[in-house]
Amino acid sequence: DVGGVVVTTVAGEVISGAVCVVTAPLGCLKKGDIVFDPPLCAAKTSAIERLGFGHLNKVVMEFKAPFWDTSVDYFGAALDESNVTEGASDGGSRGRMFMFWNLEQAVGAPVLTALVAGAAAEAAEEEREASLVGSAMAVLRRIATAAKQTAAAKDAGEDATAAATAAATA
Repeated sequence: DVGGVVVTTVAGEVISGAVCVVTAPLGCLKKGDIVFDPPLCAAKTSAIERLGFGHLNKVVMEFKAPFWDTSVDYFGAALDESNVTEGASDGGSRGRMFMFWNLEQAVGAPVLTALVAGAAAEAAEEEREASLVGSAMAVLRRIATAAKQTAAAKDAGEDATAAATAAATA
């Protein structure tokens, strides 16, 4: 309608207004639970069809003090190939504790949130809290160890460069 919109609820109630902002779960839009008249344009329909969704669970952990780089909002971890479940189609650990959100700025406390996605998120729903926190902490320890090794290698490289420069100038 040129003069506004009319919304008819499933109960038959008719509501008129100047505009209507629709916020609905993607699954409802994909199933066609909401009928638009006139229909949505091809660009919007195509976007709804292409968008995906799935499971995403979070493990929220508060610490006494931050031990991570608090200047970053999030950081991630690549799949640990040494911890892949034999024969699993998704790599066994894919999607498990793959990213961490630093919520310190948002909540005013040293809080990290670990993300668990896909099949790993479904499996995590059956897991005990202590197991999930233990998995998140194992990934954080692996990240910290790798960071220390990288820093040590960098320091050793700088020391070697300095020694070579000193020898060349002597």
